[in-house]
Amino acid sequence: MNGLTIFAIFFAGGAGSTCRFVAGYFLKKSLGSNFPFSTLIINILACWLAGWLVGRQPGQLSGQLPLQLILITGFCGGFSTFSAFSLETWELVTKGRYLEAAIYITISISFGITAFVAGLKGS
Repeated sequence: MNGLTIFAIFFAGGAGSTCRFVAGYFLKKSLGSNFPFSTLIINILACWLAGWLVGRQPGQLSGQLPLQLILITGFCGGFSTFSAFSLETWELVTKGRYLEAAIYITISISFGITAFVAGLKGS
């Protein structure tokens, strides 16, 4: 690990966060639902991308392990929104929307893992 790798992870995390913000904004606007579909979709995409990247051998990913680390830890870490997932689940629970909270948790976890495995198989 060196300073350049740390900076690259920092930069990629910012890029991932920016992509999450923009995608979330447009998804919320286009879906127009009280259910947190935008976060759900973004989490599934981030899980798929991480799985696809992990499925690539370091030699296939520009021959550099740091690049894989930068993309997974940095970009996917910034793009994935499990902190938002936790907040939105809590909001559903505090509003007494227990069934929706349970559905949201179930879909997020099961589809996230399925997307990760699909990403592994697609590499």
